[in-house]
Amino acid sequence: MREEDWKSLARTRLRVFEEELHTAHEAGMTSYSGQRSWSFLNGIVYALTVVTTIGYGHLYPTTLTGKVITIVYALIGIPLFLIVLTDFGKLFTRCIKFLWSFVRRLYYTGSCRNVRKTAHVQIIIVGLKLQCCASGLHTIKT
Repeated sequence: MREEDWKSLARTRLRVFEEELHTAHEAGMTSYSGQRSWSFLNGIVYALTVVTTIGYGHLYPTTLTGKVITIVYALIGIPLFLIVLTDFGKLFTRCIKFLWSFVRRLYYTGSCRNVRKTAHVQIIIVGLKLQCCASGLHTIKT
């Protein structure tokens, strides 16, 4: 094949591809798979990316109404999401504290039962005995 014929064929095929691409774009197909980009699941993904402020940008509204609704949704949704995120953080902290106390209890006692704090009670009784002996009272029996 001569070079001029090859260039002519390449231009023709490129022009046909450009026309097909333009037609698909006007029909609303913006993904590589040939499907419309707005489905129910893609709408959920878009809503989550707006609220979490991730903003991937692969889905976006093209109409003015869609853009305005997105702004209102973001103004309400982002603060609510931050409140929920704070609550999840508190819950996560409680879980970690519980796990840490369980691990410490298991490490120090060798079992999962609570550690009995009888040493403090014994120290108090010894202190009371010493006070009673110093004051002359010998009636406390243990």
